[in-house]
Amino acid sequence: MRLLEVSADRDDLEESHAEWAAHANRVMRQLDRSGTRVRRVIIDLDELIAWCKAEGRPVDGASRADFVSMKVGQETRSEPE
Repeated sequence: MRLLEVSADRDDLEESHAEWAAHANRVMRQLDRSGTRVRRVIIDLDELIAWCKAEGRPVDGASRADFVSMKVGQETRSEPE
């Protein structure tokens, strides 16, 4: 998995996409049941890497979370009212 190759926190990540997807789906269901609004965001890994480089940040959990927040903000601003 290419994300493992570029991530500073690779030891904290699942070893396969299937493992990650199963974990992500479990967490999303838990959040949904608790009343938290959940939104699936597809991330282009090359875009994430370029963003981290431009920001002078490692590719890690905090950077991935901030990148997703930025993408959601962009999508929200571009939605018609």
